[in-house]
Amino acid sequence: MGKNETNAVPTWEAAKYYLNKHFAAGRFVWTIALGWFFGTIFNRMVPALFIAKILTNVGNGETSWDANASSFLLGAGSVLFGEFLIRSGLYYQSIIANRVANNILVEGHALLLKKSLAFHADRFAGDLTSKVIKLSERSVLFIDSLYMEIATFLAMFLFAVITLGTTNVVAIVLYILALVTYSLLAAPLVTRRVKLIEKRSRMKSQQTGLLVDSLTNIAAIKSFARDKEENDHFKNHVEATGRAELHSWLYSLFKVDPLTIIFYSS
Repeated sequence: MGKNETNAVPTWEAAKYYLNKHFAAGRFVWTIALGWFFGTIFNRMVPALFIAKILTNVGNGETSWDANASSFLLGAGSVLFGEFLIRSGLYYQSIIANRVANNILVEGHALLLKKSLAFHADRFAGDLTSKVIKLSERSVLFIDSLYMEIATFLAMFLFAVITLGTTNVVAIVLYILALVTYSLLAAPLVTRRVKLIEKRSRMKSQQTGLLVDSLTNIAAIKSFARDKEENDHFKNHVEATGRAELHSWLYSLFKVDPLTIIFYSS
């Protein structure tokens, strides 16, 4: 108690840090990106075109196997090929994510060892430990989001733009307008959610730090009969952390997620 807490890293700085670590981790980065990009197109987008063709044939009375076999087989082949590309991307993504996370742990440990005694005397050891571990764990989440969400979205967006642009200019204009509207509405909500997540994460790190330091200093706590005081302090922090965690979840559930569902369903 009374020691300084380590400051939270701004989101954009953390993203830049993770990107640098990611691109420095190996030569598989573009393999992963291309795997997810083209895998999404072949696995999700192209089959829809063949399904549409089959439905058109059925609507025109062409229900025989011969009339629809090529579309069915090509569509199924596209799904399998896309799945192969995505799985290949996931394979290399797992290797890179593991390498980045391990590198961050080792570098974080080395950095803490280089810090002065004055630095450590003024900070909770548990909080520092939790910060390093969470920094490592978040690198995996960042890499997952980079490909599973961003690369996938870009693939779907570009495919839709190209497909609609060659058949219906009005549709592509409406699609872009919808995307811009969604971005303008979602930006402040996402920014707020990020701040709530950062607050939740910071409080959970402090919670871990309090627990570790209580156990580390158990002899001093018992010597001064501060068991109840320490436990009450920890309980209050756990309850505050729980409220922050619930707030961030409910914010996503009732404000961010519905907007995303409406956009994608339309």
